[in-house]
Amino acid sequence: MDRRILLVIAFLLCAGGIFGLLNQPDTPEPQPETSTAVTPPQERPRIQVWVATKDYKLGDSINPSDLEPRSLLLDKARELGVTTEKVLQLEEGMLAGSHIRTDTIVAEHQLLRPGQPAFIDYMLRPDKVPYPLTIDGNKGYNGSLVPGDRVDVVLISSPGRNLADKPVGDLYQGLEVTPVLNSRRIVDVREPSAMSSQMTVTIALRPEDVSKMIVASRIGLLDVYKSTTQAVPAIRVEDVLPEFTTIVEMRADQRDVHYGDARLNIQQEIPAE
Repeated sequence: MDRRILLVIAFLLCAGGIFGLLNQPDTPEPQPETSTAVTPPQERPRIQVWVATKDYKLGDSINPSDLEPRSLLLDKARELGVTTEKVLQLEEGMLAGSHIRTDTIVAEHQLLRPGQPAFIDYMLRPDKVPYPLTIDGNKGYNGSLVPGDRVDVVLISSPGRNLADKPVGDLYQGLEVTPVLNSRRIVDVREPSAMSSQMTVTIALRPEDVSKMIVASRIGLLDVYKSTTQAVPAIRVEDVLPEFTTIVEMRADQRDVHYGDARLNIQQEIPAE
């Protein structure tokens, strides 16, 4: 075959191959596989609130068992006036600081808590003043006396010794217990601390009661106990130990307890507050 014809054929074949390579379609890049799993919707935040199960008037005692816990969507709680996500903490002895209607959310500002100045002010009322009494917490008072309770005050005294300055110790000859005040309301309680076993009970008194308490505290030891329907009667040591005697002066319906020039007249029948 003619060499020229072979060259022409070879040229055409090469040209055709180059043309085919230039016009070859682009190979698509592999795409990452997509997951077919469905993403669950994000849970909406909720908050716990306390709802009143009955009406409360100003000053009413609130029992935590009378408040019902409910879980609300945070957006809904905001619409109902809840301004904080902090859960309301309940405690015994709380009072209603305002009128609270049934089926409404109880807010912090609607509660008066023991120890708060507003709580003490409400418990005192306009005609009362606070009077603190320091007593021995080791006698089992811890937790048994709370604001709102009523207590009676008694005086432990001795005609021959000032028990206000010196503890009773082993002295029991001549001791007597005399009622001083009956049914006085507790407005605050300070429990014993790690440093001291003493606890302070603050009671609401009329101004005239304060004078009596000041004189009594200079004569002997004061103690309190929860009020009963009747005040504790006066008792002398010989009522417990017949072999001992007490020097007591009786005048009509009053019993005079003497110490030096101080005299405390204590009525046998003490009216309740």
